Amino acid sequence: MERISFVHRMLLTCKTASEFIEKRKNNSMTLKERVQLKIHLLICKVCRYYEKQSAIIDKLLHLKSKQQAETKHTDKEIEELKENIIQKFNP
Repeated sequence: MERISFVHRMLLTCKTASEFIEKRKNNSMTLKERVQLKIHLLICKVCRYYEKQSAIIDKLLHLKSKQQAETKHTDKEIEELKENIIQKFNP
């Protein structure tokens, strides 16, 4: 009986596993959480897929952020963008 409760405590729900996947990016996981996630990912194909998707999204957001930081708009372009936004909200 004690064995079952130990295994039960080590298993995660997919919701908790997805939270741990995101938490791992901040390097703020305990040893127990890392072990629990590792076990869950070994048995759950859906969460492994989520982990891959999350990594791709993070990479794309990082690239987009970097591109935006490198992009410098002229004052004229900024004014044109403002006018376009105002026109879209006031047809």
